[in-house]
Amino acid sequence: MSITVREPGCRAAPVADASSRMAAHAPNALGLIPPRPPARPRRRSAALAAIVAIALTAGGLAMRFALPHSVEQVPVLPQTFSAEVLAPATLEAERRANIAMERTGRIAALGAAEGDVVAKGDVIARLEAEDLAAELEAAEATEQAAQLGVTMAEAEKARADATLSRVTGEEARKRTLVTRGVVSTAGHEVARAALDEAAADQTRAEAALARARSDADAAAARTRVRRAQLSDTVIRAPIGGVLVEQPANVGDTLSQGAPIATIVDPKTLVFTAMLDESAVQHVDVGQTARIAPAGSGAPIAARVVRIGRTVEEGTREFAVDLAPERVPARWAMGERARATVSTGTRSGVLAAPSGALAPRDGVQGVWIANQGRLSWRPVTLGDVTAGAVEIREGIAPGEVVALTDRAFERMRVVPADGPVAGRDG
Repeated sequence: MSITVREPGCRAAPVADASSRMAAHAPNALGLIPPRPPARPRRRSAALAAIVAIALTAGGLAMRFALPHSVEQVPVLPQTFSAEVLAPATLEAERRANIAMERTGRIAALGAAEGDVVAKGDVIARLEAEDLAAELEAAEATEQAAQLGVTMAEAEKARADATLSRVTGEEARKRTLVTRGVVSTAGHEVARAALDEAAADQTRAEAALARARSDADAAAARTRVRRAQLSDTVIRAPIGGVLVEQPANVGDTLSQGAPIATIVDPKTLVFTAMLDESAVQHVDVGQTARIAPAGSGAPIAARVVRIGRTVEEGTREFAVDLAPERVPARWAMGERARATVSTGTRSGVLAAPSGALAPRDGVQGVWIANQGRLSWRPVTLGDVTAGAVEIREGIAPGEVVALTDRAFERMRVVPADGPVAGRDG
């Protein structure tokens, strides 16, 4: 029995009666009687679980070792082997022009855009040149004035030459008359003085003409300089080809040496492949190759046109240039590709499919199928070709390799086209 007490503004709360208080002080509530221990699991359930576990383990072992797995098996036999070297490559150009600023200036206009085909001499860009145009005009005016000075000096020299010639004849005539007594000595002295003065005038005229010509030459040189500077503001293509790069924009102020554009001749495109140094003895100019550009399913036939003679220190690779037989319909400088260089054909070579290789801890090896069981064996590799690799050591002719990436020692196998009780994977 309980009594409910309600106070104003409060929720009613039950009040325990005497029987409830007595139950709270019972011995078990006071901890005088220990709790009942949990029930023990039945022995029959434990035995059943153990039997199930053993059965599952036995079944798993049976599936792993007893039931055969279907895998592709290939015998390794002597064959004619076309050795190939595989390497990454990038698209480059043998004929390439990097155009740079020859003087500091601001870009006033662009004559071509990236991707345009340009001819040699086409305008690529123009620089602002109002100041240079004014300087050229002033230089040309100075040159014209200097040329006029030369003309006047030549006229003065001609007059002096004529005067000297006249007074020379006059002096000679009077000297003859003095010897005959027709003219007095004083008359001859007057003619001699006139001759000396004429000779001095001629000397001065020659000096003035030389000075005028020198001034004209200097003025002409200044004009040529101004004209060349003005010509430098018009940037032209040094070769014909495709404009593949143009970092400059109209309004940019560029310093001397800053890049403006890059032009390549598409007829000289090559794929530069980086080969491991171990291939140095096998690659030669004229060998055939295949180029597989990134994202393209159609390989391009090519040939080796140049072999680098320097091995990079870090990668231990050397460069080989491959000229494609045709220019790709779409291309971009620096695009990546896969190059396959055919380095020769040999007969009687033991070769296995590339898919049979199963490296373990950095050691190349294969899975050998013998009497329906697999065992791993290390091998020594040689040259490679499309889909196959030469086996130099580790396999005898006629032995069978398995093409699987999920194998283990003593795994039971059957050929992929035979009856199977279990399938690999």
